[in-house]
Amino acid sequence: MHFMNINLDYSETNLSKNIKELGFILGDVLKEQEGISLFNTVEKLRALTKVVRVDSHAKSKIKRIVGGLDLNTSHNVIKAFSIYFILVNAADEVHKIVIDKLNEDKTETNRIGSFRESFNQIKSLSLTQKDLTQIISRIEIIPVFTAHPTEATRQTILKKILRISNLLLENELMYKSDTEQKDIYEKIKAEITLLWQSNEIRFSKISVEDEVMRGLFFFKNVIYKELPSFYNKLQHDLNSMLKYDAQLPPLIKFGSWIGADRDGHPFVSTDVTKRTFNIHKKEILKLYSDDLNNIYEYLSTSTYLKKVSRQLKTKLTQNQKKLTLPNTDKQLREPSEIYRAYLYVIYQKLSNTLSQNGVGYNNVSELIADILLIRKSLNENEGEIIAEKFIDPLIKKIETFGFYFVKLDIRQNSKLIRNAVDELFSTSGVKTYFSKLSEETKTELLTKEILSSRPLSNPFQQLTSQTRQILEEIKLIDWGITNISPNSISDYIISNCEFVSDILSVLLLAKENGLIKIKNGKITESSFDILPLFETIDDLRNSGSIMKNLFDNTAYKQQLNCRKKVQKIMLGYSDSNKDGGIVTSNFELYKAQIGLKEICNRHKLQMILFHGRGGSISRGGGPVNRSILAQPPSTIEGKIKLTEQGEMISAKFLVPQTAVKSLETVTSAVILQTAWSYRKRTAAKIYNFIKDFESISETAYSHYRKLVQHKDFFEYFRT
Repeated sequence: MHFMNINLDYSETNLSKNIKELGFILGDVLKEQEGISLFNTVEKLRALTKVVRVDSHAKSKIKRIVGGLDLNTSHNVIKAFSIYFILVNAADEVHKIVIDKLNEDKTETNRIGSFRESFNQIKSLSLTQKDLTQIISRIEIIPVFTAHPTEATRQTILKKILRISNLLLENELMYKSDTEQKDIYEKIKAEITLLWQSNEIRFSKISVEDEVMRGLFFFKNVIYKELPSFYNKLQHDLNSMLKYDAQLPPLIKFGSWIGADRDGHPFVSTDVTKRTFNIHKKEILKLYSDDLNNIYEYLSTSTYLKKVSRQLKTKLTQNQKKLTLPNTDKQLREPSEIYRAYLYVIYQKLSNTLSQNGVGYNNVSELIADILLIRKSLNENEGEIIAEKFIDPLIKKIETFGFYFVKLDIRQNSKLIRNAVDELFSTSGVKTYFSKLSEETKTELLTKEILSSRPLSNPFQQLTSQTRQILEEIKLIDWGITNISPNSISDYIISNCEFVSDILSVLLLAKENGLIKIKNGKITESSFDILPLFETIDDLRNSGSIMKNLFDNTAYKQQLNCRKKVQKIMLGYSDSNKDGGIVTSNFELYKAQIGLKEICNRHKLQMILFHGRGGSISRGGGPVNRSILAQPPSTIEGKIKLTEQGEMISAKFLVPQTAVKSLETVTSAVILQTAWSYRKRTAAKIYNFIKDFESISETAYSHYRKLVQHKDFFEYFRT
């Protein structure tokens, strides 16, 4: 049994050989677990499927074999092929990683979506170091993980796939003796045997907490661990390509809808979201504690050999007194190992923060300040390389994840928001039948009530459970800010947003829950952002006029002033694709972005777009690097949010090296787009293109609507 060891002539032949070897192992497992009969059936079917395009009789032979299978054998055949394709995909992913590593130091090779490809183009813009600093400072990328029914793979199966990928990669990237290769073979065989003996899907109903933990699997086991590798690569390529070596701020942060998205998910309650917040905080603090333990193992610098800063010594003594810790603990450290003593202090304060007992950290800034003390002392005392390799990665993680790990968004459907406001007006005696008013009258009434200091609701009011739920959901934003972190939540998304009154309705509900403060008829404080989600063709076409009228509204102007004049807007790719077809959807998305940007510019507002992309092409998916670079000029000026959905999460973030590559792909495109915007680069003749494409889009839309409205389409689609 011999997998391929890496060499400079690594090619597709290596991939084919590894797939063949994995097939042999799977075959052995099938024979051991189910007997020779199943193995022979699978082999016959596999051989026939390979020649189905050249052998006219192959298809009928396949049908005959499949038709003769009993239910249990059919299941086992399907499972065998499923595992086979899992192994093929793992081998293919590992092959790509190896190829990338072989080409990494070849300056003539700029992989599509790589930092080098983007930085090579940025070179032509003749930017100064000051320009680059300005561009880098603008970057804020937020991938948002969403739960989605297209992904049903269990965490147990994902872990096995990850272990198989790691074993393959270990064998490819390191020279192995025959004995070591045999050991890897046996470990892979054990994992494949476990795959065979495991349920690939759940036989019990999945809970929201299950979805939350599944999302955390990727954050905890891959993204958190690989974040330093991502920044190392970015820093290296910035230095080598653009001679830029300044300290990098956190460019990427992460968001999630899992456990917070209400639209279409009836089991996401207020209590569920609070538990999600708490789970996130608990998990990230545990990860920091684990990192502190690891650093403690390494950081054995002694004051007998090197000095430490006076400030660090003073802080150590002060903290030891507050925590009632002994000056020395012979079981844990030598008295001269001051850095270890201070790491122990940080660990104890972090533990107290987690348990909410004793002296802990009030916020993440206090934690960073303590760690920066160690870094500063190391840098002042010949320990720069130690700080760079052990302290800086932890600082970058803390800057990225804070005390909240991932930022939650609240999303609710506009219909439920309208119903809640209608009931609130009715039960308070302000206005009955609010929903039947004209849009102009609604807007006037909402504006008046938003700016009024008088609340519409009270604890004794007789409201339906649905309306109470809507009010409690908005209150969650304040709960998260107060109990978890000011950065744990800020965005409230209105799906199917169609009117200015939809957005003002949320602002009114926010006032009722204290998220905005009113003084002398003006909004003086606001703790959150409202994101309209435009997701049908009509909504996209109307988005410009909706936002223009919103920006002219007195109350909303004050809301924007309290939010640093930033307007976030979400665009729905999936529903617009379903509504208008792929051609018209993409065209209307493109036009909407241009229109929205022009309106924001006129009102001197910063626009941040949230791209709600799906996984498949039909749901707005596709190569994310090219998608970002293809957006209209100046619509991405450093800041972007985008969804990562369903099976795409495991495809991008299961294997560590692939996760780093995925983050590189997004970041390189955003940096390049931002550099173009910085240089005021525009697409030539863009308005001529739009004018010429209108007729193409209308024709495509007409044909698509005829197809989906055909009387037999539904039955055709189901079959």
